[in-house]
Order: sequence, then C-alpha cells, then structure tokens
Amino acid sequence: MVPKVIGALLLLFITHCMNAASLELPSPGDAYISPDTETVLKFDAKGSSKGSSVQYLIRNYEGKEIAATKFLLSDDGKLGIKVKLPAGYYEIAFPQFKQTFGVMSVPVFKDKPDLFFGVDAAYSWFPRGAAEKSLMEALKRNGVAIVRERLSWKEIGEDSNPSTWISGQGNRYLSVRKREAENGLKVLDVFHDAPVSTGADMEQRNPSRYPQELIVLNSEWLVLFKHLSPCISGMEAWNEPDDRSGPSSDYAPLVKALAWARHEAGVDTPIVGGVFSELTSALFRDVTGKNRMLDVVDAVSYHTYSDPMAVERTIAGYRSFLRKYKQASMPIYITESGWPWKSSNSRPDKQGGCNSARNICMKAVEAKACGVAQYYPFIVQYFKQDESNFSMMDQNNTPLRSLACYIQAIKALSNMDYIGDLKCSDAKIKRARVFSNGATTVAVLYTQSIKSNDSVKLPVKADFIQGIDGRVLAADSNGSIPIPDDMTYVFFNAKENWKYVQKNTKAMKLWTISRQKLAPRKITPIVIQPMLRTDQLECRKKRSSGYFVKNTALKKFWIPIKINNLSDKPQNATIKIVLPADVKLVDGQSKDTVTFPAKSVSDMEWQIDLSKCLSKRTDCLVSVEISRDGELLDFISLPLYNASMATNSYYAKRAVAPVIFTGSLDKNGWKEANSITLVSKDVDESNPAAMVVKAYFLWDESGLNFRFEVRDQIHIQNESPDLCWRQDSIQIAIDPMYSRQSDGSQYEYGMSLKDSKSRWFTWVNGKKKSAMSPSSRLEIKRHNDEKITVYEGNLSWLDIYPFKAATGKHIGLTFCVNNCDGGQDRTWLEWTEGIASGGKDPGLFAKVILSE
Repeated sequence: MVPKVIGALLLLFITHCMNAASLELPSPGDAYISPDTETVLKFDAKGSSKGSSVQYLIRNYEGKEIAATKFLLSDDGKLGIKVKLPAGYYEIAFPQFKQTFGVMSVPVFKDKPDLFFGVDAAYSWFPRGAAEKSLMEALKRNGVAIVRERLSWKEIGEDSNPSTWISGQGNRYLSVRKREAENGLKVLDVFHDAPVSTGADMEQRNPSRYPQELIVLNSEWLVLFKHLSPCISGMEAWNEPDDRSGPSSDYAPLVKALAWARHEAGVDTPIVGGVFSELTSALFRDVTGKNRMLDVVDAVSYHTYSDPMAVERTIAGYRSFLRKYKQASMPIYITESGWPWKSSNSRPDKQGGCNSARNICMKAVEAKACGVAQYYPFIVQYFKQDESNFSMMDQNNTPLRSLACYIQAIKALSNMDYIGDLKCSDAKIKRARVFSNGATTVAVLYTQSIKSNDSVKLPVKADFIQGIDGRVLAADSNGSIPIPDDMTYVFFNAKENWKYVQKNTKAMKLWTISRQKLAPRKITPIVIQPMLRTDQLECRKKRSSGYFVKNTALKKFWIPIKINNLSDKPQNATIKIVLPADVKLVDGQSKDTVTFPAKSVSDMEWQIDLSKCLSKRTDCLVSVEISRDGELLDFISLPLYNASMATNSYYAKRAVAPVIFTGSLDKNGWKEANSITLVSKDVDESNPAAMVVKAYFLWDESGLNFRFEVRDQIHIQNESPDLCWRQDSIQIAIDPMYSRQSDGSQYEYGMSLKDSKSRWFTWVNGKKKSAMSPSSRLEIKRHNDEKITVYEGNLSWLDIYPFKAATGKHIGLTFCVNNCDGGQDRTWLEWTEGIASGGKDPGLFAKVILSE
C-alpha cells in the first residue's frame, strides 16, 4: 500500500550567515506521529540561501522511495512538510542538506506501561539540552516504562560532602531523574566508580577499584538513597565488575554494604547485583553466589550482545546458577542488549539498520518468553564506540530502525504473557513465540534471515499481520504469511487454534520459574572484606578469576580481612576460618567469638601453609564465616591459585625445514610439533557431533608457524573481517613481552574463511591495527567431506614487535576457536581464558617457550 503523502511548504525560512546549511527538528519527539493522520513536521533551517530549491524524499522500512517533493525556500526561518503515513517506519531525506531524519508512524501508547520494556538512556552522561524533555516525552508516548541511568558516585563524592551533594554535580543527576519521573518514566540507576574517600583506586587498581572503607560507603549511601529513592526504581551495584575490576570475592562486600545502607535508610529501592558482562566466567559468577550476594539483592542482571537464539540457553544457565544458591526464582534483568552497526556516518545503511533492529527486538521477544523481568536495549541515544555504533537514534535525535521496531514490540507485546510456541512445520521458522493477554493473542515469527520475498505456512488463520516495524502485511492468495524482515507479528484467534500452541517448551519452564515466590532477603550489618597483600600475589593483585599466589608465599600465606559492623549497635559473633584438608593453619585461631563495636572496622588475619595443597592442584578455596547462635551472618570464599601451575606452558619446537602452508589434511612438516587438543563440553572426541580442535606451533627465523584443525559439522562465515569472531573463525592473542598486564602492548589476530578467501584482522589493545606485514601468511581450507577446517600460516616476528626470537625465550599466547551453526548464536573453545572468557586479560595467557 503506497501512503498518501501531501508535500507542502507551510513555513519557509530565512537566510542565516552560516558556514553550512542544515536542518534541525527542534522537538525530536515530533518524529513519532499517528498513523493515517495528517501531520506537519517542522524544521529549523540554518545557513540556506533565500529562493533556492529544496527536495525531500520519503522511503519506507524496506528502503523503497514512496514520495518526492521539490519547492522553493523563502525568508520565514522555518520549514514544514505535511505528511500522512500508514503505520510503520520511514526516512525523510534532504539531499541538498545531506541529512536524513527517521519518522515512526505508530499510535500513542495508552495501555498500562509494562515494566519489562526499558531502554538504556544515560541522559545523565549524555545530555541532550533543549531536546531532552521532548525525547523523554517521546519515550513515554511510545510505551517505554523505565530507563537505565548512569550515576558517577566518584563525581558526586569528589564535588561535595554527601549531606550537601545536591548543590554540586549531584544536582545534574537529581534533576535528570526528576524530569524523567515528571514524564512518567521510572529509573533504574547504575554506578561503576567510587570516590577516593572510600579508599577506591580507580586508576591504578591497587589495592582495588572497589571501596575499601565500607563505613564511609554506608554513610554516603544513607544520604544518596534518601535523595534518590523518590526518583529511582532500582540500583545496579557497579557495572560489569567481572571486567578487570577484581574477583567477585572483592565485589560481594560492596553489594552487601550497599544493601545494608538501603535497609538502614528505610527505603525500598531494589538492589540489583551481578551486572555481569557477556564474557563473565562461570567461576566469577559462582563465587558471587558462594559469597552470599544473592541473599541480599532483589535481582541479578547481565548484558548480551549475542544472537537472539542464545538468550534461552543463557537464561537457563542463570536459572541453574540461582537454583544452586536457593534463589531459583530471583528476577533476572538484561540491562544492556545491543547490536552495533558500522559507523561511517550518523545513520547505518539499510542492511546495518535492519540487522540491528531484528537482533535487538528478537532478543526482547526471547527474553520476555523466558521470564526475564526487565529488558534494556543499548543505547537509545547516539553513541559511537570506536568503529562500532550502538545508537538507536541518529545525531538528529530521530529514530533509527532499531528504535522504531522496538517501539512496535512494545505496542504488540506489552502486558502479554508467554503461553507457548506455535506448532510450525515450516523449516524456515526458527522461533514462533506466542503471547496473550486473554483478549489478544500474537505469534512472533523469526527466521534468522532477511529476505524480502520470504513467506511461511502456518497452521492457523491470521486475523492481522504486522511487519517488524508495525506496517500492515497481507497473506498471499494461498494463505502464506510474509516475513520480509526476519520478524513478523501474526495475530490470531487463540480459542479456535488452541491445539496449535505447544505449551511444554524450554522457555515455558523458565517463564514458570520466574513467576514463583522469591526467597526472603537475609541482610545483616556484618560484612567480611578480604584485604590480601599485594606482595604475596603475582602480577596484579587481583584478576576476575581469583588470587594468584607467588611461589615464595605458598608456605606462609597471610589471609588478612576486615570485619565491618555497619550498624549503630555492637554485635557479638563467632568468626571461623574454613580450610581444605591439605591446607595447614600456621598462625591464628581457627575459631573465636568477638564483639564488634558499633560502626566499626576490626582487622583479623591468619597465616596458612598452601604448599602441600597447591603442589598437587592449581587452585583451592579458603573461606571465612561469621555466625551467631547458629545463624550465618556473613561468608567469604577466596579462590587461590598457584601462579606458576595456573599458567599453561607449551614448548614450540624449531622447524627442521621450511614449513609449507597448503591447508591440506596432510600433516607433513607438523609431525614433530607438540599438539594441543580441545573438545566441546559434555562430549568426547569420538562423538561425531563434538567440536574438536587440534593446534600445533613451530617457530623459525621468519616467525611463529601455526596449524589448527577444527572439526565442526558446518562452517559459517558471512561477517566482515573485524566481526569474524561472531561466526566460525579463530582468534590468537599474544603478549610479546610477557608482561601479563593490559599495558597496550598486546596483539590479537582474527583469522576467517569467507567465500574461499583467507582473511586476517588485527587488533592492538582492543583497537584496530594497520594491516599485517607482507611477511605474515595465512592459508585456510574447508574440507566439507571430513567436516574439518584447516588454518595454517606464519605470524611474522614483525607482527609480534618488539619480541626478538631466540631459543629459550617466551611469549604469552592463547587462542579462541569460535563456532556458529546459524545466525550469530556463538559458542567457543578457548585454550586458556583471556580472549572470550575472563575478559581481555593477558595475565591468563599461556606461556609459549621457543625450544629446539
């Protein structure tokens, strides 16, 4: 259906002495219009010559031009165009100004806001000046229930005393939240820094980025909660603490102290813990459970930048984690969910915009079906990060496809319950989630591919069909349902088609668990805080996985802790150190009853002998607990590693003859090399379905030679070289000087095979590097009959600068083999942590030693 568009010059504009002509939509909330309703879009024009002609074009979601109008400018200072557009997303382009504005035609949201649907807004950090109020009104108009904000505790704490912070930078934070509340938006806050007054060291990360003075934390947050609680509906404790801020044994005390401050302030602001990145290790997450974080928080949150098909599996993993610590039904939030596009200008091309839209929106559908409590796409504002852009708006503050389609998801699914999956025999359908509020039922179809002419057969008759952006679609003559955008909303009569809804699904089990009663919180004022000594730990004091003990400290390792009594009353309690059987207590009492004065910090320490324990295995757990009359008040578990044993070592032999790279299955020239074997979890190498990786390294004067044999049932690689990691590929990370610290000297190389072409991509410290030197070589071949991909090549020493190769020298190295069997539902096998798991951490790389 071609919309009727009336292009008219209502208000024309005057000449300004400007360097370049430009248009501005002064009230960006005007970009959201009611369908099939005549509307005037008013622009301010700057720097244009009176009497010149202007042309505008209107394109729909599919990029098809549906209208074009040309007119003359005059001297009024305003430009207005009159439009009448059916439901859906549109772009209005002004070629003369080289500007394009997004417009969403969608009814005003009049239902009760569904708290599931949030956005990451961050107006505190990225203010939008005069446009801000209009943008907030637009979010409310389109059904957004809650926004995620960013709070710099460090900024507030450095500016002024907590009791008077409102007069300093805090005034900006508070005014933004009040404005959001005035516009009917709830606020979820997050902070991820701390002022120096708390003992935190945000720069050097030594002794810790986290607050060391929990009594100070308590006093400041008593004030902050009283100021903020009328304006916010939750507080996330830190942001992605697993990203190099230290192990979760350091993070848990912060969360517990924050929960007590909330309790003591007498407010009901929910505390959200975890705030896990997508790359958080299972160990980091597990130790937060051991250390009682789940006893004091009201919800846990995590971030995802992966494919929608990964959501169900990830939520199942989080439910398993929560069940282990008797909190199976705890609410789960996804507080960042993004999909970047190439940042060549302020708007993506059609493909990039469509990819961002379908991935963000289908992840929302999957999250809702799996019982996630709140969902926040990242990021509703314009935000460019290096070469990737995560924005859902352009620099003109008008919607991109991703925001427009998310608004359609809100309109279609608000206040709906997941009731099962539609039974579909069409193999093109990957998901068919069904939602209902009793009166209306809708199935969301997902195919994992954008094909403009795609359609599918369903067992039910569609009453109404909408595309991903809300435009009306029609079934064809034989009843097939169009899916031109990868997502289609199909509304149908549930009573007549109940037999076609499959209720016993994995998602339904997760949905049901999320509706069960939450176990009560167990918040106490006693908080144990580990204060391990830096001189006994190798490299940095702390990594996300735990504490790495130097060989020289194994026999006499000190466990110093602080016991914080955050209450205004003395507390009597029994403190106990819990050691594995093969760890000996050298100094200190294993158990003691102590009185902790009100608002006090008490220091205790023990000396233990880890030599017997850590000579037999790489790690152990040492714990400290405090109880009273049989009730556990606090518990901390410390993962300790033998630093030398925890580092894998590999001897790369010198090649006896020049290595020839053919990508063949023939191992000629590699037989003398030591091998590394990785196998996918829960299966053995003999299982044909198992992903198996065999890796070999040899060195010579030219560089480090490598060979990877990857047995995988299917090879998929359609991404650009810099995004190769999303599909089948290999990443090698190298620490040339073996500094084991993120000091900017680390390299990471991506290797991928696309359309029979072998491709490199290089990053330095996470940023794109110039092309590989001509000396480096790469040959990748896929052997479909054997289901094996062979990666062979040579990393020139020129690309591992400033390392100088010689027998006995070593580098830090690890590799990650990425696997994708459809879409971007990515899994991986990693030799050691340090690329995909444990953050980008060279301290976790293996040691590769050059030998004869």
